[in-house]
Amino acid sequence: MTRTVEQSLGDSDLVNIAKSAAAGFTNLSQDEQDTCVLEAIWKATLKYDESVQRTSFSSYVFNGVRMLCLAQLRFNNKSPSGKLHNDISDEVNQFESVDIQDELESTDDPQLMRDRYYGGYWYSELGEARNESGEWIRQKIDRMTNKLRRKHRREVYK
Repeated sequence: MTRTVEQSLGDSDLVNIAKSAAAGFTNLSQDEQDTCVLEAIWKATLKYDESVQRTSFSSYVFNGVRMLCLAQLRFNNKSPSGKLHNDISDEVNQFESVDIQDELESTDDPQLMRDRYYGGYWYSELGEARNESGEWIRQKIDRMTNKLRRKHRREVYK
């Protein structure tokens, strides 16, 4: 029997089982728990195959909710301050931002670096604007980034 997402969401027993799996994750907000439930039901509806799976559909959903909640919890624990990466300055610490801006000025093409990392342009967009290929732009940025890394490694190990 093939289920649709609407049928799965309409099954109150299945939804209650999924919510009970998410309820154990008290560190997640209610919105995050609900998102895990909906995503797990959606994925299970698309991927579950009775002929291949050894479990019931409800067990499959229950385990899917648990896995998605764990993934969300890991994500929340990795970035407690809301920053995705420690090397990227945030709006709160302007001193880090000034240091990064100074380092970008020391590169061969500071405007290209600013456009890529602060402007959020794709390599292909930067290439079109400069009449160069996106791959060439990527290589230029990689070379400049590697020079900055080498420079800072030397400073750290002095």
